[in-house]
Amino acid sequence: MPDFKKDLLRGDKGESVIKKRYLCKKSKDLRYDLISAKGKTWEVKTDYYDMKKTPNFFIEKISNEEKNTLGGPWRAHKDGVEIFSYLYFKNRKHYIWEVDTLVEQLEKLVEGKEMTSVKNEYNGQLYYTLGYKIPRKLLEWSCFRVDVIDERFYK
Repeated sequence: MPDFKKDLLRGDKGESVIKKRYLCKKSKDLRYDLISAKGKTWEVKTDYYDMKKTPNFFIEKISNEEKNTLGGPWRAHKDGVEIFSYLYFKNRKHYIWEVDTLVEQLEKLVEGKEMTSVKNEYNGQLYYTLGYKIPRKLLEWSCFRVDVIDERFYK
């Protein structure tokens, strides 16, 4: 079961890699993670699952089912964030989209699909995140950049 505090630390590690690789700054605004060297707002999703074990992205839509809080690219879109990226930490593979393009593609892909529920824990409290398993091959074409990040940025 995912652990919120552990996941937050893992997310920070992913952001650190992206920050070094693309010369970004950490955001003080909680609506997004980073600010690019060109001043663009940037949300980073870090996944520690080995991408060789699944052909899918897990794209969160509802971060807390009980509270019905919007998450993932949809929240980024609502908040006016410009860039969304997905880093497979173990594989060093990084996908980058313009948020508007990503949400537009997702809306087409998820129409009529059921969301997957993921159990999480925060301070001993259970909650569920909802999202979609989307085949990478259906989304990667809409990225404006796909990288394998050099190991030196992980240090």
